[in-house]
Amino acid sequence: MDSDMPKVILYSYFRSSCAWRVRSLLTFKGIEFEYRPINLLKLEHKEPEFLKINPGGQLPALVFNGHAMAESGTIMEFLEEMYPDRNPAMPTDPYQRQIVRRLCAHIGGLIQPLQNAFVSMKIADKYADGDEEKKAFIKKDWPKSVVTDGFMALEKMLVEHSGKYCVGDSITMADFFLVPQVGNAHRFGVDMSLFPTIVRLNETLLQVECIKSNHPMLQPDAPPQ
Repeated sequence: MDSDMPKVILYSYFRSSCAWRVRSLLTFKGIEFEYRPINLLKLEHKEPEFLKINPGGQLPALVFNGHAMAESGTIMEFLEEMYPDRNPAMPTDPYQRQIVRRLCAHIGGLIQPLQNAFVSMKIADKYADGDEEKKAFIKKDWPKSVVTDGFMALEKMLVEHSGKYCVGDSITMADFFLVPQVGNAHRFGVDMSLFPTIVRLNETLLQVECIKSNHPMLQPDAPPQ
């Protein structure tokens, strides 16, 4: 770590796929950070102290040299702009940069937010008509169907643009978005045999140290295995 590197604090929850993205990029760029766990199950993200950092009450949140930031995508763009030459995570070619941003937006905007437990709970409460069995089915089926539908399009994009990694043969931000979302897919019971390109890329990326070392179950707040 450089002696002039600013203090970086990451507010995270071990199971947060969005936080996994940011942890991986921080490690990829060699940026040391302090890990501060926020327990979503205990509603610590709703406590006034955390809401001062991120009024939206979502994870991850990053404090960089005293400046509070939120939303994984914007945090990652900031880090790339601050350290563009420290293991670049964006291609130099503008067309490829667009592809990386498109993949990130697809995962970060069209899949992950819609599969969120908050969304499935709201839908179940609205449409289950008080039927607890139906409500349980919706809560389980909704995220699985969201990820499956999203992966259908993602698979086609990756068939066209991937090499060793999501976009060609160099690691980009898209790779840091992909692996945590595949983790979600496994958690929701998605049939991954439908997506051979995604499976291939995920298996390769899970061996990349900056992603592997930031696996949810290796985080300080993860439950004992």
